[in-house]
This record gives sequence, structure tokens and C-alpha cells, in this order.
Amino acid sequence: KLLKAAKSPVIVAGDGVLQVNADATARAVLAFAKKHGIPVVPSAMAKGMFPWKNSAVLPPMDAFANGKGSDVVRKSDLIFTVGFHPTETFEPRNFNPDGKIKMVHLSNQKLPAAHRIKGMTPSVEVTAELGAGLKAISAGLKGHRAPRQVLDKTRLVRNLHDADLKAAVANPGSGRFKPQSVMNELRKALDQGASKGEKAMVFGDV
Repeated sequence: KLLKAAKSPVIVAGDGVLQVNADATARAVLAFAKKHGIPVVPSAMAKGMFPWKNSAVLPPMDAFANGKGSDVVRKSDLIFTVGFHPTETFEPRNFNPDGKIKMVHLSNQKLPAAHRIKGMTPSVEVTAELGAGLKAISAGLKGHRAPRQVLDKTRLVRNLHDADLKAAVANPGSGRFKPQSVMNELRKALDQGASKGEKAMVFGDV
């Protein structure tokens, strides 16, 4: 009912997506997002699990719940967390500042009482294997899609993010090291490899 009633819902995918059958679970999240027209914001711990070429994917949150993806979360009227844990952000206040945004929480384990803090307490909690949980919730939605303006807003945020990345790459400024430039070149290399049927894995640290 909450997902059907929402005018501006968003999915926040967290570290739990990586824990069991990561590829299959990430695909299940994206399939749900596509079917129901709801964008996906990866948490800081789930960066890289969702390809940017998928039009449902928004920029990820950082560890302090900042950034364009976080702005979408804060302006939403329903947060659907999938495998997301409150400890994935150092600033829960930035995630759901007034605690007024309703939350639907899907996880393979119940949220501990100690983590039911303001802004992180779900209105509805579903405990299930993530893929199976998404399938069951999708069946209950019976083909329902979020309002058209959600898709329009998603495109706008993605375009702004791409423009920022291009600007950072095109204007190196003082010559300081820019992570955006590295990511841009890495994306090009991965896309080129994928076009040749090559597979690659990128490891990073935090």
C-alpha cells in the first residue's frame, strides 16, 4: 500500500545486496526498479554493483549521506531500503532528517532494536531473502508503476551528474589529482573490454 500510494518513491540498495548471490540480487533490484519505475540509489557500501548504463540507477550516497543521490532520497516521500543497514551512513540525520519520510525495509535479517533510531525506523519491515522478497512485493504491486514525474526527475539527476563528471574531466584546474578523471578513463576501458566480450573485476578500498 505504501509503495502504491507514494508519489516520489526511491530504492536505497545497500551492502546486503553484495552478501548473497550478489549478481543475481543486483539484477533482481534492477528488474524491480524497471518494472515499477522506481530509481535506485546505491549506498556507499554498494557502489559499483549497479551499472551506470542502466537508466534506473542514480548517483550513490557517500558515507555521510551526501550527494545528488542523497538529495533524491531526502526529497522522496517513500524510501524502500533493500539490504541497507543504518550503519552504512555515518550521518543518519542526513538520510531522513526529520524522520518523516516513510520507509519500507527489506532485509534477510530483522533490524536490531539498537538501530531503530530516528530517521531509520521502517514503517513496514520485510524479512526475507532479497531476491524472493522483491519478487513477492512486486507481485503484490500487480504491475503498478510510480508516477511519470519520477522517471523525468531520474533523467534530470543523471544528466546533471554526467555534466558534472564531464566538467571535472575537461577542467583539471590546478592539475591536482581528480578521482572523476580516473573513473572516466576506467569506464571507457571497461566499456571497450565489454564490447569485445572481455570480463573484468575492479577492486577498490575505502
